[in-house]
Amino acid sequence: MSKTKRLTIASGVFAAIILLLLFIFRQGIRDHWTAHQKYKEAIGFMAQEKWDFALKAANDAVHLVPGSGTYQQTYTEARRSFIKALKTRLETLSPVDYLAAVHDVNTKFGDALEEEGEDQLQSLSFEHESAAMDQVVLAFDTDMDTLGKIFKGREAVFVEFFSAGNQSKARVLLQTWQSFSGANAAWSAEDPPQVAAFVEKIPVEFQKAIYTDFQKKLDGVRKQIKAKWDDANQLVAQNDYLGAKTIFVSLERHESWIPGLQQARNAGQAAGEGFYTQKIVESNIAKQYQVAGGWLRKLLQLQGRNIDDIDFDNIFKVGTTADFLQTLAKVGLHPVRPEDRKNFTDVLLVAANLDNLTDSGAAHQFLGETYLTWAASEWDKKHFATAAYLALLSQKHGAENTSDLFEKSRQALAEQFTIAISVQPETNTAANADKDFCDVLYSETVNTVRSNLPPWIKYEDADNPLSGFTPMFRIKLQVGLEKFSSDYQKNVRPVAKDYPIQVTVDNPEYANAETAVQTAQTALDDANQQYQTARQQAQAAAAATQAAASQAFGWLGGAIAGGVTSGTLNAISHQPVDVAQQNLSNARYALANTSKTVEKTEYKTYKWNEIDHTTTFHAAYEVDFGITNASLWSQSLDGTAHYTSTERHGNDEISLTELVREDPDLQKINSALADELKPKIDTLAGNTLLQGVKTTIQKYVAGAGAAASPEAQQELLIGSELLWWDTPLRDNVALANPVFIGRFGDVISSSAIVERKNPEAAPQNSTTNVPVPIPTTSPDSIAKVTSKPSKDEALKAAVAAAIDEGNPVGFVSVMGEVSSPGDKVTCNEHTTVLEAIQHAGGFTDSANKKSVRLFHRGSLKDASTIDCEIAASDSHQDLPIQPGDQIIVQRKGF
Repeated sequence: MSKTKRLTIASGVFAAIILLLLFIFRQGIRDHWTAHQKYKEAIGFMAQEKWDFALKAANDAVHLVPGSGTYQQTYTEARRSFIKALKTRLETLSPVDYLAAVHDVNTKFGDALEEEGEDQLQSLSFEHESAAMDQVVLAFDTDMDTLGKIFKGREAVFVEFFSAGNQSKARVLLQTWQSFSGANAAWSAEDPPQVAAFVEKIPVEFQKAIYTDFQKKLDGVRKQIKAKWDDANQLVAQNDYLGAKTIFVSLERHESWIPGLQQARNAGQAAGEGFYTQKIVESNIAKQYQVAGGWLRKLLQLQGRNIDDIDFDNIFKVGTTADFLQTLAKVGLHPVRPEDRKNFTDVLLVAANLDNLTDSGAAHQFLGETYLTWAASEWDKKHFATAAYLALLSQKHGAENTSDLFEKSRQALAEQFTIAISVQPETNTAANADKDFCDVLYSETVNTVRSNLPPWIKYEDADNPLSGFTPMFRIKLQVGLEKFSSDYQKNVRPVAKDYPIQVTVDNPEYANAETAVQTAQTALDDANQQYQTARQQAQAAAAATQAAASQAFGWLGGAIAGGVTSGTLNAISHQPVDVAQQNLSNARYALANTSKTVEKTEYKTYKWNEIDHTTTFHAAYEVDFGITNASLWSQSLDGTAHYTSTERHGNDEISLTELVREDPDLQKINSALADELKPKIDTLAGNTLLQGVKTTIQKYVAGAGAAASPEAQQELLIGSELLWWDTPLRDNVALANPVFIGRFGDVISSSAIVERKNPEAAPQNSTTNVPVPIPTTSPDSIAKVTSKPSKDEALKAAVAAAIDEGNPVGFVSVMGEVSSPGDKVTCNEHTTVLEAIQHAGGFTDSANKKSVRLFHRGSLKDASTIDCEIAASDSHQDLPIQPGDQIIVQRKGF
């Protein structure tokens, strides 16, 4: 580097140092001057007792010239005076305001106070922290305005008011205030659920007046919501679904606070659509088209659809099927394209309006095809009972190829309801009974049960265990000879018997014949006497007449008079004498031919004693019906056989043979008892058992369907009836339940199979009485159903007709200790328990009349117990029954 360059650099460095020294010197002079000015300000503020300004100025002077003793002394005096004045001012504040003021001073003057001053302030603050917390706690028991004065504007620094040891408590107080503040804001925003959410965060120790006030407000809202909820449900009960929807919508902002609101609204929506649709159907059937239009208006309003420019008074006019469907398409009730179909409301309306359409053939074709489509969709949803029922309706309206869907639906349905049944012998309590006899009864029971089971009820026992599936439930029949007894009676019978003896006696007819002869003789004598007297009188008169004539007319006159009198004598009749003579001859002939004596049979009485030795044998065969270990009902079948022999002495005089007492032939007795019990076993283990199974399924369906939707309830109800399609227990009346109209628009005929002779015949203009055959049903099964003997044929026909007409008539089952257990008893809304039992043949001798169980349809567990002995004299205790109920009469001691 050149010398010149080095000199240049050194000169520059020197100049820089000189400039730096000049700057420092100048800055020092300036700081001293500024510090002096601050010192003078501090002295002035102190003179005016403006301690905060004096402290600030003195602190600035000390920081500008740290080594000045004058400035330090002035600062110390100003700080002490400031703190003294601060204490005086703080004494007038509340504890929280005290802490807030100290915090503000510390924030504003912290640097000016230095460590000693800060310690003094901290000491002042700490002394008031406890009181401040008490103040806040007390404020929770006042009102929001008072509490707000404590916290508002201080939320960010409130915790800093307190020392480290109290900050966690202060934080709880702050959070409690924030919860109250949030609740207050939510209340102002009319958001009660959010209010409740904030209030729930309030610690228990702070649940005082403000908390109580919020709870009262919330309780008021809850009452309002409860009232609206009740109003909505009341409107649903009154079928005012539009009104209910309005209330449900108004409650939506409280949805988080009302569990189940959306579910209730959806249920009300579904129920309303079903109800309004049903009303549309009913109104069309009644030809009340304007009323039907009004119901359609409500349906569309419930669905939130646009109803402008719709003439509801004339929307259901009579026309062709195509026109009717086009009208339904305009209001969204009929899909324009098959793939757009979401429901089958149009089917319900066409079915309801079937008689009003001018082309019934096209309507039937539409219904037949659409019911089949509906059935297929239900099959896809695994609603097999509904699919089978819709297949029946499809065939009812003339559709073909429905049998396959019906049969496979019914088969799938049977797999859902598969039941296992077993017959188990109980230990025979009748130890004196013959084992072979017990085995005969058990075998008869097993054979009858197995021969009567439909395919979907599986029989199982030790030799036939079931595998590969789990049944819905297991039914168990426990059977055994409960009693086998004999009763000997000896009876001494006095016998008196008359034996005949031949004797000769006077013949009373001979005396009568003699009397007749005497009477005839007397009559003959009287006739001769009368005849002679008449002639004598006539001769005397003739002589007198002749003499008078001769005297008057001479001989000629006498001659004439003589001729006249001769004729008079000849005119006197001899006939009475002849008759009397003949009678006498007859009487004498009769006497000659009458025997004086006759042979007569008389009787002689013989007496002896006969002794009857009678042994009466009684067998009680117990059948207990249960599920798993729960007994549902039991039935005792009684059989009686008599064996009588007679003992007596002989009598040779009357050829009376001797009789010797004979001992009973037990083999014949057992055979007689078995012959008497077998028909009862066949009945009980046949239809009665199946009726018990059906009742059990019905109770299961009622229990499972109690909380289900109407569609699910109907699925179970239809399924439980279709199970018995090929059995004598098929109930066509139940399958034609009018309740199905609301869902399907139509029902199968209550006479389903038996009335229609030609399965190929096209349906006519009818929605209720067209029978629905299934081609795969054999004539034998039809005959089995129609020819089943019944003591109530006429009554059942009347009931079927009544159900077709919508009358509330149905059946109940009576099980247990009655004369005809398992029989279906007809009932209506006025039928009582005792009347149903009477229709089932009345109580048996073993019945426990004081504990009769009544299970209502829809309940598996809850049952009523009736004391029928009391109910017989108090009608209020004789409960009414409903179709589908089951009555179980238990045995004494059960």
